[in-house]
Amino acid sequence: MSLSHHTSPRPISSLPRHDWTHEEVRDLFALPFPELIFRSAQVHRENFDPTEVRLIFAAPAFVLFALIIGPFVIRFRRRYLRRKKGLCSACGCDLRVSKDKCPECGAGIPAR
Repeated sequence: MSLSHHTSPRPISSLPRHDWTHEEVRDLFALPFPELIFRSAQVHRENFDPTEVRLIFAAPAFVLFALIIGPFVIRFRRRYLRRKKGLCSACGCDLRVSKDKCPECGAGIPAR
């Protein structure tokens, strides 16, 4: 039995199948890719209204990760660069004249 033609061995139903035989699966894998796309479109049209517009928001995982983790990374980097330049990590005030705390915000100066 071959599925390489446009005739399917069983009518396409709206219920998912769980009784695939090895031969049917092997024949599906032997089909050309455009034929698989055509059949999947047939099943989709049978199960969904073509006049209905569906708005789906799907954000990639890296976008969600960047939105959640991004502010923490920016904050850490800003504080690190300020300390490296000799500035207060909290407010950015010049700490060259101070020894124990920031004259602007009162934050303690970490030991170097």
